[in-house]
Amino acid sequence: MNPTMLRWILLTLLAAVTVMPRDVFAQGGNLEYGDQIEGYLVSGLRDSWTFEGQVGDVVVITMRARFDTFLELYGPDDQEIAVNDDFDGLNSQIGPLELPEDGTYTLIARGYRRSAFGSYTLTLAQTEMAAANLLTIDDAIESVISAGGRDEWLFQAEAGEVVIIEMDGDFDTFVELIGPDDSIIALNNDAVGGGSRLGPIRLPESGIYTIIARGVNRREFGEYSLSLQASALPSSVSIDYGETVDAVLERGAQDRWTFRGSEGDIVTIDMIARFDTYLILMGPSSEQLTFDDDSGTGRNARIEAFILPEDGVYTIVARGYSSAAFGAYTLRLFVQTDA
Repeated sequence: MNPTMLRWILLTLLAAVTVMPRDVFAQGGNLEYGDQIEGYLVSGLRDSWTFEGQVGDVVVITMRARFDTFLELYGPDDQEIAVNDDFDGLNSQIGPLELPEDGTYTLIARGYRRSAFGSYTLTLAQTEMAAANLLTIDDAIESVISAGGRDEWLFQAEAGEVVIIEMDGDFDTFVELIGPDDSIIALNNDAVGGGSRLGPIRLPESGIYTIIARGVNRREFGEYSLSLQASALPSSVSIDYGETVDAVLERGAQDRWTFRGSEGDIVTIDMIARFDTYLILMGPSSEQLTFDDDSGTGRNARIEAFILPEDGVYTIVARGYSSAAFGAYTLRLFVQTDA
């Protein structure tokens, strides 16, 4: 075969791989608990692995490689159960996760980017929830975080339960709540009065939740206290002039805060969060008076120096810019009585 023909064949094969659909799998097979396999990911492709599980099994799935890995887990009904990108550096891990039903589960092992390729190690382990890391509602514990470390605490809850999580220590604390599907539900650094606080939060689904307790950076560590308490969402929420409150916005929700104002009061309202915030101010007759998206720092909303037109009860609507924007936030209400 002449060199020109060989080069044409190689280029044709390369083009075929480059345009190959995303749902074409390079390799895969069946796994059993305790397996550790060595795989090779082809650029632009995904590997599909299956295993048999039973309701109540607690599994840990880990993918390690020199490239940025990504794991997806699908249940017997082909519904996505959990995903993970960066658990430890560029490595991915799902679990400990309690399986919701009997049947065949599908694990997709891929790169975070289509260009990722190379050797990887995949581990499927069956485990038990460590009793030392299990919390129940109304628990309060004392522990220690080392420099650069983090603690993970697990608790079982039902959809609709409302909880408050508080962390306090002699360092700058940071607390996160992760749902049964490994999604971040809420996080907080600085609560009013010090420490970190999440809630009240209405839990969106039944399953095992993870509380991540850590310092705000590697230099913050030491002794800390952590509490998990049952709570209830108030039927109405009021805020006073000069007050700062911490709350958690649920996915797709709008929080309403009321305050009593007088004609001529000049108010400033801040909504501060890690997501894109949005504020609306409603008058005593429920008419929209003003709104704001990004007048604060970054993507934070601020209604600044608004003059109230009459005496009465006003409503602040605090929400995300889109339904995908949600989580912990801080709301502040200031007033000056003369111009």
